[in-house]
Amino acid sequence: MRHGATDNVAGKLSLCMSIPVIIRNNDATELCMTNGQEGFVAGWQASKASHGKKVLDTLFVELNNPPKTVQLPDNVVPIVKNTKTVQCVFPSDLKESIERQQVLVLPNFAMTAHAAQGKTRPYNVVHLNSCFNRMSYYSSLSRSASAAGTVIIQGFDTKVITRGCSGYLRQEFREQELLDEMTKLRYKGRLPNHIEASTRLIMIQKFQLWKGTDYVPLKTDKALRWSESDPFALVSTVESSSWQVLDKGKKVAKAINMSTPFVSAKGSIPVKSKKHMLKTTDVESPKKKIRASQISHTLLSPLGLTWDNDNYSCGYDSLFVILYNIWQENPQKWSLVFQNLNKYCASLSKGFQRVQTNQLTFEQVRDNMRSILHRMDPVMFPIGLEYISVSDLAKEMFKVRYNIASSQKQCSRCDYAEELINDDLSYVLHADHSVKHSTNNWINKMSVPTSNRCLECNHKMKQFIFYNEIPYIVILEYPMQKIKTSHNLELFTSNSDKEKLKLKGIVYHGGYHYTSQIVTSDQQVWYHDGITTGQTCIQDGILANMTEDRIKRCKNRNLVLAIYAQDFDISRKE
Repeated sequence: MRHGATDNVAGKLSLCMSIPVIIRNNDATELCMTNGQEGFVAGWQASKASHGKKVLDTLFVELNNPPKTVQLPDNVVPIVKNTKTVQCVFPSDLKESIERQQVLVLPNFAMTAHAAQGKTRPYNVVHLNSCFNRMSYYSSLSRSASAAGTVIIQGFDTKVITRGCSGYLRQEFREQELLDEMTKLRYKGRLPNHIEASTRLIMIQKFQLWKGTDYVPLKTDKALRWSESDPFALVSTVESSSWQVLDKGKKVAKAINMSTPFVSAKGSIPVKSKKHMLKTTDVESPKKKIRASQISHTLLSPLGLTWDNDNYSCGYDSLFVILYNIWQENPQKWSLVFQNLNKYCASLSKGFQRVQTNQLTFEQVRDNMRSILHRMDPVMFPIGLEYISVSDLAKEMFKVRYNIASSQKQCSRCDYAEELINDDLSYVLHADHSVKHSTNNWINKMSVPTSNRCLECNHKMKQFIFYNEIPYIVILEYPMQKIKTSHNLELFTSNSDKEKLKLKGIVYHGGYHYTSQIVTSDQQVWYHDGITTGQTCIQDGILANMTEDRIKRCKNRNLVLAIYAQDFDISRKE
């Protein structure tokens, strides 16, 4: 600390104690000057730079409730400016380095749910309306030391934490129940020695061979319990690859077979060279990808995406290949639709245009969109060897900017109806257990129960929900539910306008991996897996000939999303 620093702190203490900051670098862990430590500005030192302006040299921070007492006056620590070099790449590929100096602290009037993890707040003020998933809700609310000290400002969407978990998350919890049971039995010395494996999947398979597939641990929560009508189904039967140390000198393409549990390993069935379409039970070998030049002009493969094994991308791959196929049927019309939806769809549409004109690869467009979403929410959309929820991706990509739907309380006995009000319905819909029959029935009979009674006959009323204008695209989420997948949706508005949306694609999940089926305008179905098919797809039949079971399950993976869109095929007569 410079001479006179203590006087500087004392002189500015009264002016600055109300400014909270958070340290963003591990400057000195022994003095609790660590990333995430909070405090208040106690003073600073500045000097004139070459341009004649004052620049900050040192910021003095009084630590707030540090893990241990710092042996400095009043827990005040000096944070000196740090130098960082940033490399900028211009469109011409010219690279320039910029050197930046600053004190690594941030204002701390508020923080994200992610940054707040691990902290305890006697008084915890949370803004749940800015949280988009249950994890953010949990992180925000669990920071409170007590319920009395929790303040929730503004309203929030209760559906985030009350509508129930998705099918694949429920499956994950079920598997955790079995693993917990195995751990308990092993601790008590009652688990047979032969139930041992290096992967979760094989462990569960061996345990079920011993106990039976209908065995449910006693302490399993009622919502997670499985039965004959709601069976426990393992997500995959493909054995995971063994761990190996990769030689950095080898090409990444040769390492794909060893670096991911999604690639077919021992026991895989190689693809046979046939002119006929593959059966749904075939497992493709990643070494036998179909090239675009090998596909006939009558059945040209839709464009696919190659999986990124450095930054797991299957969630993006599975959705984006479907959206690209929809867009390329009529680029002019769909570009206008996407641009009017929101900034994410607009960026994706511009990327599609650059793919079509060979200015960018499809993979570059995907990675650009991933970077945009990561900057927006690094927890929901991480980078690296982590997975995302394709449902979260769809909701963010098609987030509405204004009300697109209305609701109305109606009496089912007489003709009484209240006035229309705005509803928060979006283009991505999640099915709860009240949804039955088919997706077409679901979309046309959306309603919620209400305690209101009719002013005319005192009968219970129901609140019906409908779109103000028929949407161009709708994404339905109904994993592990007994809902028939309609080939078409016939949508109506309050003015009785009618439009047909066609099934354009399905996203599947299993074995911690997403794949998809693409339905082209001529109703041909194409299978895509970024690992095994890469930039191409495999012809998998005609939609009209596919059974419901075949639609709901594809190559040991289950349906999680169905994407419907209006048919803007450029060859179609309007």
